[in-house]
Amino acid sequence: MILSQLCQTARRTGILFAAAAGLAFIASAPALAQQDAEALYTQGQTLLANDNPIDGRIALRQACELDHIEACKAYGDDLNMGGFFGDTEAVRDRYWAYGRACDLGDGEACLKLGDARAPIGLFSAPRTPENWAGAAAAYRRACDEHRIAEGCTRAGAVLGDNSNPDRDAMASLTYRDRACELGSQTACDASANERAVANVRAREAAAVEEHERLYGTTDSRVPVGQAFYDVLAQILQSDGRTTWSEAKVTALRGHILADGVVDGEERDLIVEMTFPRLRVFVIYPSSQPDPFSGDSLSTTPVRDEALRSSLLALLDYTPADLSWDETDRPGTMRRLFDASLHSPELAAPAQAVIAEQVARLAAASTVENAYGPLRGFITEAMGVVNTYEGEDNAAVRGLLYDAIVEGVEGAPLTMPRFLYNWIRPGGYGGPERPRTP
Repeated sequence: MILSQLCQTARRTGILFAAAAGLAFIASAPALAQQDAEALYTQGQTLLANDNPIDGRIALRQACELDHIEACKAYGDDLNMGGFFGDTEAVRDRYWAYGRACDLGDGEACLKLGDARAPIGLFSAPRTPENWAGAAAAYRRACDEHRIAEGCTRAGAVLGDNSNPDRDAMASLTYRDRACELGSQTACDASANERAVANVRAREAAAVEEHERLYGTTDSRVPVGQAFYDVLAQILQSDGRTTWSEAKVTALRGHILADGVVDGEERDLIVEMTFPRLRVFVIYPSSQPDPFSGDSLSTTPVRDEALRSSLLALLDYTPADLSWDETDRPGTMRRLFDASLHSPELAAPAQAVIAEQVARLAAASTVENAYGPLRGFITEAMGVVNTYEGEDNAAVRGLLYDAIVEGVEGAPLTMPRFLYNWIRPGGYGGPERPRTP
């Protein structure tokens, strides 16, 4: 009986000792595993250094499977070359290694995983939806979980890339802003530049929409009559360039307004020239079926805002009345003078109208009538001129003088210069002024 009790006691004691030993082993297992992982990591690095990549990778993978972060990253790094040469197994294992280290809380590994999967750059990963999404997710973790500025920058680059099927411009800008907040000056500059570009594009899009709403859509082709084409070729090619300078726009305005109206083909040209986005358009003779069948002029819209405005004003242009009303000579001259001041291009046609009347009156002026018809006209005209002040007065006075000189040239009798020389800006002794072309 006593012996039996002793045996039972011993058995229970042994079980307790065994259980205690088991618990102690279990408690020490992570430490032992970590020791094994560290040893495997060291062994793997040594084998790689001694040109034994196969065994070295085996050791590093085993260490990684034991949650050794540095081993995971080293394993992924060593597989880089295999992935470069298209080894699909190496690519898959590389993603796994970096992903495991990233899951274990290593921000650098998240960044490496993003780099491995990013379809951006010369030696980039294949441009598959999985790689775009995988790279974005990895970079986001590096940014969001570990506050790595470069992770934020690269997340922004992947999310904002035009080739990304899930492109998200706003998210891209958000991550670049985050990188800027984390101290990346490059990201700050890129973010500011992107915002500036976005603002420019938004303004340009709004301007295009307004232009098309006001003047209709365009197709970058402007067929014109042969005579107008020849004028445009002379103007546009005057300096050997195909862009519109101030001098060219001024010459074009002068030609368009020479007859006091803006016709259909002139309007079509102005609409193309004022299109608020840089692009190439083609002018060609309307006798051709298309721009590629013969002559053509390739050019771009006017970029200078002041010049654009001067052309757009022609689209709302009310044709000037340059007719002559003999029943109201003072009123007619005021109308012609006003037109020349409002649109300098109309100075020449206004002068021609006045010169025509001067020629008619000069033909009726003789010594016998003391040149009365011409003198009376000049008196009336100067009465109108004197109602203008400053530069306007000088401009219309000069226009009148030029019109009189032009008009008397064809008179049957030579008109005495004293009849009109006093009108010349500067008076009798003033220098001869250049004639209005």
